[in-house]
Amino acid sequence: MERDIVLKKSELDRLRVLHMVLDRKMTQVAAARMMGISVRHTKRLVKRIKTHGDQSIAHANRGKPSPRFESAKRTRGR
Repeated sequence: MERDIVLKKSELDRLRVLHMVLDRKMTQVAAARMMGISVRHTKRLVKRIKTHGDQSIAHANRGKPSPRFESAKRTRGR
C-alpha cells in the first residue's frame, strides 16, 4: 500500500536538487550551496533518500498530534 507524500514547496525544491545529485547531474557541494546547507547535511539527506525514499524529506512528525496538545488534554481532564 503506497501513501501519498505531502511536501511543502521548499521540500519539493530540495528533493529535486537531491535527485540531481543521485542522478550524478550535480555534485553534493554544488547542491549544498544551492540549498544553503552544509555539505555534511547534504550527504545525510542523500543517504536518507536512498534508504527511506522521497518521503524522508518531509518532517517525521508531520501528521502526528503535538505532544503539548496531548498533555494539555490530559491536564484539563482533571
